Amino acid sequence: MVFRLPGSSSINYVMRIIGLPGDRIQLKAGTLYLNGKEAERKPQGKTTIDGESFAVFRETLPSGRAYSVIEMSTKALGDNTGELTVPGDYYFVLGDNRDQSNDSRYEDLGFVPAENVFARVGAL
Repeated sequence: MVFRLPGSSSINYVMRIIGLPGDRIQLKAGTLYLNGKEAERKPQGKTTIDGESFAVFRETLPSGRAYSVIEMSTKALGDNTGELTVPGDYYFVLGDNRDQSNDSRYEDLGFVPAENVFARVGAL
């Protein structure tokens, strides 16, 4: 989805919605848990960013929706969270480059108000 950064009408972000209102989200050692169910992760090889090699995983949500994520470490800031419940009229977004994404795990962004969402990104 594409959304306006909360508190700034001039900055747009593109991120994946992981949690809807009422969903419970938690990360443990980099693994995503949605409503208490572990999202399946399968290794998909490696990618290189700025000359460094990082693991790529195919992550599948309990709904069956799947996508690729980049994991630099399972001990990075944000790889272990408490359980967070998405409030009404908000979304929980999570970046695909997990260890380099300012997403809903952090206070800087937090939950995204539904009113800030203005476009959907589709597969080509």
